[in-house]
Amino acid sequence: MDKKNVIDVNLKNYKSLHGAYEKAVKEGKTGDDVIVWDGMEILISYLYYMLEYFEMVAPDVKEYARKNKITRERHRRADKFFAQTHCDRCSKPLDSFRIMSWFNEQILCPECNDREKKVRKAIGESGDNTSYEGCGYVPEIKVEDANGQDTD
Repeated sequence: MDKKNVIDVNLKNYKSLHGAYEKAVKEGKTGDDVIVWDGMEILISYLYYMLEYFEMVAPDVKEYARKNKITRERHRRADKFFAQTHCDRCSKPLDSFRIMSWFNEQILCPECNDREKKVRKAIGESGDNTSYEGCGYVPEIKVEDANGQDTD
């Protein structure tokens, strides 16, 4: 295993990572943004889960987090990706699953994500070589189900 990509679970690293996370949130960074910590690029949404993991497995970190009233809810509220309660496309509640759109910055529920996957698949099958990733809109493309019927 490449040692430079390993982060030891300890209180010193937790404090440093937590500080980097809080700074990123104050700067307006969200789940898809990347920060550099100790020479490593870390996705903000991954950092959130790393902090949560540290709090679960390291007793000294757990105690530090408890004493300082650092909770997963506090982290979740600090980031739009985790704080958002409804799908950007259909307004259904985002209970346990959410994902960022491949085309834009919308946060999607499972159903809208499935529809987006169908659009992505149809683009690939159409032979269109245009890169739509992050284009800012969902391309208008005819998507059919297994029976050849149009879907929305």
